[in-house]
Amino acid sequence: MDRTTVDLQNKRYLFYYFILQAVYYGGRAFYYPYIGIYYGQIGYSVEQIGILQAIGPIATLIFAPMFGYISDKFGRVKIFRLVLLATALLTLLYPISTAYMYVLPLTIAFAAFNNTSQSMLDGVCLEYSNATRANFPVIRLMGTLGFALVGTFSAYVVGAGLERYFQTYAIAVGLGVAITFLLPKMKRVQPAITPSEPVQEPESIKKSGGVMQLLKNKQILLLLGYCLITHIGSGFFISFNSVYMKENLISNDMIAMIGALAAVSEIPVFLFFNKLVARFGEYKLLLFCGFMTGIRMLMMFFAHSVGMFIFAQMLQGISFIGMSYSAVAIMNNTVPREFLSTGQTALAMIGNGLAYALGSWLGGSVSNTIGLRDTFLILAIMTLMMNIVVQAVLLVRRVRRKGGQHLAS
Repeated sequence: MDRTTVDLQNKRYLFYYFILQAVYYGGRAFYYPYIGIYYGQIGYSVEQIGILQAIGPIATLIFAPMFGYISDKFGRVKIFRLVLLATALLTLLYPISTAYMYVLPLTIAFAAFNNTSQSMLDGVCLEYSNATRANFPVIRLMGTLGFALVGTFSAYVVGAGLERYFQTYAIAVGLGVAITFLLPKMKRVQPAITPSEPVQEPESIKKSGGVMQLLKNKQILLLLGYCLITHIGSGFFISFNSVYMKENLISNDMIAMIGALAAVSEIPVFLFFNKLVARFGEYKLLLFCGFMTGIRMLMMFFAHSVGMFIFAQMLQGISFIGMSYSAVAIMNNTVPREFLSTGQTALAMIGNGLAYALGSWLGGSVSNTIGLRDTFLILAIMTLMMNIVVQAVLLVRRVRRKGGQHLAS
């Protein structure tokens, strides 16, 4: 049966996207909280862990454009399905050996698929959201609920041995592959997210596509520059926060519970994201959440108890998640619809690629010298300073625009 936009309003399709999000992110609850701890458990240094954690973002930087282009050409769901399948198969190869020179090339191959799948999932769900005007943040919320639910008991599954998470993660990814066969086929339509201010499609983008043409747009360039600096700290946080908690004698069970609470903190953001955008605008929301990202890392510097770690993690919704989805909304509302995947790919390349790589690799190297705690402080200051700089740029631009309007009148 050929499923087209004619029957997309069927509620079962929305249910399939909900389940896909829950399974995808629920599976990741077996991966991200423990991978750093696993590397430390098998004897890798902080610097070696930083290198391995940096591979994923670098893979995003290299392979995201390729998968973005292929997805636009051959279909988002079809390519996403193949990427998930490759991820599941490569995951099963990890337990074979703990030798660093075995894990290093395997991680490169694994990351080429695993780390690009998240932005591809966003593209798949945005395509459905744009076609049906379904609320994308609510769809994404199902992923948060899946992560929170699985995170509460993931420590019990891997408690007997952290290597178990590889098999569990592979099973979850395999379920994701199966669910993609239930998704509908759709035509491309105009994005459903309404911008806070009308944005004209830049002529330079209209005439010739591609990432380099997108970079000629000053609004996009400012967004990517902001994401580059602020996501360096986020990349370090993601790579080392569980290692840091382990250094402070927090148990695996408690780390899993803290991760679940962090996921729960995202729920209000997803539920009220569109209303917040309509009330404050994408850029104000972006800068507020970026500021809270800096505050969150500053709290990690001062944390010395379980309670303080919990409080820092509970800021996830109004910090990193809000910042990330504000950036997605800005990009989605700035580029023409035929370049949606290209625009989101550019964002993934900078934010989830280059910035995360720098945060993991340089952060690991710096931490090897001054320690994880002081590195959190340095990155917190850098993030807060970037928010001040961008706020100043936007203020100057607003003053110039008003001045020009006054002269014109």
